[in-house]
Amino acid sequence: MKKALALILALVVVMGCFAGCGGNEGASTSNSEYGEKFTYTINVQSAEKEPTASFKQLCEKFNVEFEFVPVTSGDWQEKVRIWMATGDMPDILWANVQNFNFSEYRNWAAEGLLKPIGDLSAYPRVNAGQEALNSTPYFMIDGERYAYLSPNIQQEGVDKYLNTYTFMYRRDWVEELGMVNEDNVYTWDEFIEIGKAINSKLGKIALVGSAGTYPHFSGMMQTSPYWEQYIKVDGEYKWGMDLPETLEAIKVSKSVYDDGVLWKDMVIATGSEGNQKFKAGEAGIVFDGFTPGAIKSYAEAMEEAGIENVYDKIAIMSVKAPNGKFWGQESMDYWSITCFNPDMSDEKMDRILQMYDYILSAQEDEEVSNLKRYGVEGEDFDYDEAGVPQPKYDNTNNFLWGSFAFNDRAFNYEDLRVPEEARKMGLEVQDRLLSDETQLREYDYPLYFFSAPNKDKYGLFYEDGRTKIKQIIMNSTNVEGDWEAWKATVRDKVQLVLDELNSSEELK
Repeated sequence: MKKALALILALVVVMGCFAGCGGNEGASTSNSEYGEKFTYTINVQSAEKEPTASFKQLCEKFNVEFEFVPVTSGDWQEKVRIWMATGDMPDILWANVQNFNFSEYRNWAAEGLLKPIGDLSAYPRVNAGQEALNSTPYFMIDGERYAYLSPNIQQEGVDKYLNTYTFMYRRDWVEELGMVNEDNVYTWDEFIEIGKAINSKLGKIALVGSAGTYPHFSGMMQTSPYWEQYIKVDGEYKWGMDLPETLEAIKVSKSVYDDGVLWKDMVIATGSEGNQKFKAGEAGIVFDGFTPGAIKSYAEAMEEAGIENVYDKIAIMSVKAPNGKFWGQESMDYWSITCFNPDMSDEKMDRILQMYDYILSAQEDEEVSNLKRYGVEGEDFDYDEAGVPQPKYDNTNNFLWGSFAFNDRAFNYEDLRVPEEARKMGLEVQDRLLSDETQLREYDYPLYFFSAPNKDKYGLFYEDGRTKIKQIIMNSTNVEGDWEAWKATVRDKVQLVLDELNSSEELK
């Protein structure tokens, strides 16, 4: 089963791995209660970064080490598919499994490619966290658990999982234009006029974001929140791209492009080029997920670009959708999964689950929480004169401590590593999302995980539709005609999916 491609990839991966905690496979640390040392291969992003002292301490406590298999946001999905197709998965597999590829996960489990996790009662924190997720039952295959679900972002004291995407802007530029609103709240028309002025009067780029969030942020989601979903309307599932408001959303997004509000290269961008434009001081408005930590990251990047007193110049820009409501969306309650190699021994799995349970004790144990948040004093950080922890080096890598895969993902607005200004702005995002003025897009969990032959085969036509929308935005002189013509090319397949959805007893 080892094909040439797999062998080449394996060599590349091994060359890129390093033991994250040091030591040899058979050695035992003298101060560990565990006898045999276990080594785990695990795919992570930023594998080249130096692990923190706190992570090394965690490894020592549990007498383990890790060999990190590098992935990037660009190749992560493809590498996982290759590993699963060739039987070369790491001991611990971190995978992006969502509704569009959920059938792949089901097939992995059915084909014996994943180790059943079994009863979690011996790991009470892990068990409680997994049982609290609405998504958990859908990942149980024939009564067996094959995945640890990584909880999505959840604000402290808030029941809902909220997507924190919103706009940040150069308030100082808008003040210069004489167009600023003191409360940083703008109607859609005001937002568009500000974008035009940034472009025409200041000679700057107005609106940017990441390639993955376009064209969503330029009017699609604000005008047609369910444009890339199937949605139940009057008791019957419809294709979101058929909704009248989706055509209107395309027209809104095209006008944002035609009027010079959008960075022209946004339509062909492939990564975070747009976000970098804002950080470099070249753009006035950016769309991103603004948690306190993300705001801090933006501010630091802007300072490195030579922009002084950043927090006096930026602000969260709360923009009302064309219907006069603030737009927002709930998140799924998980965002990625972790699975285990079927050849892993029960003892080895038990050790890693004990580690996860210990990490999650940070929610109740102040000592573990501080170690997780700040690290080891004198090695990871020192206190400044005001008693605020200051990291001793940049680009620290916490891996399991604060990794995407295993973190509890709750916001901590008291985290002293994040400046007060960033924490206040993060709270502003949360308060706006929870406002009565905000219209939240909700998730239909049964639909999200529904599996049927045509739905699994054809899905949402999301990428095809998104590509067509971008083409229309750039080039079309007949938006409605071009959109209807494209939909006609996939109509028969869409109908097959709709027939499955509307005839399913499971979804009634």
